[in-house]
Amino acid sequence: MLTLVMLCLFEAGLVQQQLKNMTEIRSMGAKPYNIYVYRQRKWSRVTSDLLVAGDIVSVSDSNQKFLIPCDLLLLRGTCIIDESMLTGESVPVSKESCESIRPDEQFTFDEGHKSQVIFGGTKVVQFNSPSKSSSHLKAPDNGCICFVLRTGLSTSQGRLLKTIMYSVKTVTANNLETFLFIAFLLMFAIVASAYVWIEGKLLNSIFWYNSVRLTGIELPIELSLAVNSSLIALSKLLVYCTEPFRIPFAGKVDICAFDKTGTLTEDTVVVEGVTGLNDLPANKLVPVQRCPLSTIQVLASCHSLMHTSNGIVGDPMEKAMLAASGWVLNAENNVFGRTTPRSPPLRICQRFRFSSALRRMSVVVSHSLPSGVEQTYLVCTKGSPEALLPMLVDPPPDYDEAYLTMARRGARVLALAQKSLGMLSHQQVRDLTREEVETELTFCGFVLISCPLKPDSKEVLRELRGSSHHLAMITGDNPLTACHVSTVLEIVRPNTPVLVLTPPNALMSSWHWQSVDDSVVRPALIDDDRLQEKHLAQLTREYDLCLTGEGIEALRSTSPRLLHALIPKAKIHARVVPKQKEDILVHLKRMGYVTLMCGDGTNDVGALKQAHVGVALLNEAGTPKLDSATTAGANQNSVVPAVTDRTGRSHQGNRHASRGDDRQTAHARLSAQLAAMDAEQDSTLVRLGDASIAAPFTAKMSSPSGVCQIIKQGRCTLVTTLQMYKILAINALASAYSFSVLFLKGFKTSDAQASIQAILLSASFLFISRSKPLKTLSRERPMPNIFNLYTLLTVTLQFLVHFSVLYTLTQEAEARMPVKDDNFIDVHAEFEPSILNTVVYLISTSMQITTIAVNYKGHPFMESLLENKPIVISLSVATGGVILLALGLFAEPLRLMRLDPQLQKVFFMAVAFDFIASWLVDRILVFLFGRVRVKSL
Repeated sequence: MLTLVMLCLFEAGLVQQQLKNMTEIRSMGAKPYNIYVYRQRKWSRVTSDLLVAGDIVSVSDSNQKFLIPCDLLLLRGTCIIDESMLTGESVPVSKESCESIRPDEQFTFDEGHKSQVIFGGTKVVQFNSPSKSSSHLKAPDNGCICFVLRTGLSTSQGRLLKTIMYSVKTVTANNLETFLFIAFLLMFAIVASAYVWIEGKLLNSIFWYNSVRLTGIELPIELSLAVNSSLIALSKLLVYCTEPFRIPFAGKVDICAFDKTGTLTEDTVVVEGVTGLNDLPANKLVPVQRCPLSTIQVLASCHSLMHTSNGIVGDPMEKAMLAASGWVLNAENNVFGRTTPRSPPLRICQRFRFSSALRRMSVVVSHSLPSGVEQTYLVCTKGSPEALLPMLVDPPPDYDEAYLTMARRGARVLALAQKSLGMLSHQQVRDLTREEVETELTFCGFVLISCPLKPDSKEVLRELRGSSHHLAMITGDNPLTACHVSTVLEIVRPNTPVLVLTPPNALMSSWHWQSVDDSVVRPALIDDDRLQEKHLAQLTREYDLCLTGEGIEALRSTSPRLLHALIPKAKIHARVVPKQKEDILVHLKRMGYVTLMCGDGTNDVGALKQAHVGVALLNEAGTPKLDSATTAGANQNSVVPAVTDRTGRSHQGNRHASRGDDRQTAHARLSAQLAAMDAEQDSTLVRLGDASIAAPFTAKMSSPSGVCQIIKQGRCTLVTTLQMYKILAINALASAYSFSVLFLKGFKTSDAQASIQAILLSASFLFISRSKPLKTLSRERPMPNIFNLYTLLTVTLQFLVHFSVLYTLTQEAEARMPVKDDNFIDVHAEFEPSILNTVVYLISTSMQITTIAVNYKGHPFMESLLENKPIVISLSVATGGVILLALGLFAEPLRLMRLDPQLQKVFFMAVAFDFIASWLVDRILVFLFGRVRVKSL
């Protein structure tokens, strides 16, 4: 009956919390408001919840205080949008009209045309209405013209809300393992019931009881508590999770992959200068202010920055380049020199935005001729040196040497180029395509940009490497820059040369491996498969490898088997586009590796979603929430200065006033603790702005240390879950004997006995699920699943120990029971105290205490048993209760029999043997089979 009441209370609490969460989720969505919509060839105002896909709407400043109600395609005009509610990124992004999309181009939401889509759930920061001189459709409020693409839960915000909503419902650890585990226990229930049927013809009365008793009603509750505890702990560290089932995966991670820019390096960008100009040496840097006018024009105009009321918004690197040029961007998209201009202002007329696939961007700018009447147009382009080289008219002979020299130093190198278009009409400018613009360019130099490493990047990677994780870098940056950063961060082995997969060049006529300093050259492709395998094994022993995006595509077509072997072995993947990042993670998953990917929420979306554990790192400062005990202590300390004078002596005022202050302080502290407890209960619900649509984990901090926190919680949750399985399995197997064989001998428990046993042990299960991880990651790895040799053997052998003890004590108890004239035992009779009932009840309670104490994992993944004070207290109370009952104290209220001194001695010896033997069995098996090997690459 107590179990039924506990289940009802637990479910009632879950339902109440679910209703509260659902109410809050409903409040997260955009509230309806009036908006202009074009229907039946006229504009009218309707509420935003009545919009349907295909409507034409107007977005203007009247929408700035509301969230965009649906996903929109921007037809005409430009906008600056705050997408922090979706991506978590605080930097607004600019959106341009789809007029720049070619008619033959296929439209895609997430990759190629994000800059033309205004996503639902975002906010308008600033908009520029379409040109008034145009004859196209105009809105009454002079807003931007947009086309409704998706509404409701189909929008980006809707998908995020669905993820949050379903994550509240499906908080579990591993549904498949749980199902197999319950099926495993069900087999023992069937065997026990079959025995009862054969011996006592009581199948109908005992089968369902055995099934419930063995399969364990506690299991779903315990697993949910373990995952919920990790969600609460992560949210206090500013790490938010929308897919809780991925938390145990964090405890199994084999490979940790990181993006470079913005993840391991700072967002603060320093423009060091320009090289490659004229006949200067390859390592000679020229300050930006002393560069030719064409170079400064490219730096000042080739960007996606926008001017708002809050200043310039956009990519930090582009802001640094604009500042280095000494020019200023105004609200009309004009750039001009701050001091006496050496050139007339440039007006940005058209942007061909940066594309990760193309690795470049271009703008078309205009400036007035000396006559002041006519306009001439220029193309300004920047991008990776490799991408711009085929577009240059006359590149310098030392082009490769110049940028490779700087890349080896770890700097980010961008090539600059320009060309004149002459005088064109506005229509001709609008009709320009990217292919027409990005050709026959004149080289304007290489700009060098340095991004310092984040202060704790090296420490985080060192901790991950020391905890048996393989490290990898997956970046779109130059291979030489990536190799330099990987060497500094020790992603590659110390004092080990790094070989880069290089296309045919002067050193070798085919694809080959070439060291960063060009001192080592090795062939990459060998015709014989066995020789190729040996060659690759030798390479990985002597060198670390760097794969490039170009090399991946070449191997995919010429040698897929070599690519399959190379992807996990390469520690650096450079010059890869977002789709290739995604493909790398998919490939690693197919090979059986558990992967973690850490990157930003914009360029790495595909890879973050494909990884088992995707962590979107948001570059904003945050302060983790302190525990309530720490907060309470801080509050208590803050009262002390108020009762001391300037000399440090305590005031000896009115005692009644002092007591009143103490009461107020205690009341305030209690209120604060209650509020903290209430906030902790709500912290498993992720809110918009905390979560990102890019990844299941969002770390609202600039440091990559959130990855370590996720892995610590993952290991703690995984270990807690597996030890729950072991504890419940051993208890269930012991129950199989107690409630089958012994049941036919007359063993029963009264309601009072069952209630006291449940109360004594339920606290221990609760505190196990709330165990905390250690502060540092261990080199040891936890068991990845329940079905392994160690777990099966320890469960079986511990059960045999319990069985032998239970069997021995049962024989001792039966020998002391009065002899009956007949052997018939009425199993349906009312409960009556007996020596057998008393001994079996006490030893079964003791066995459950022993099982918890022996199978609690503790170090090196979470706090030890002695450090977990709540469990120590609960087990001590339960142990004390068993001792008192065995000595005959409080036996009568529970309807237990007093044991004679000889039986008491046998009982305590059996309890000691049960604990020592179970402990030895588990520790020996841990030593023999409990070590998890690191999966080789």
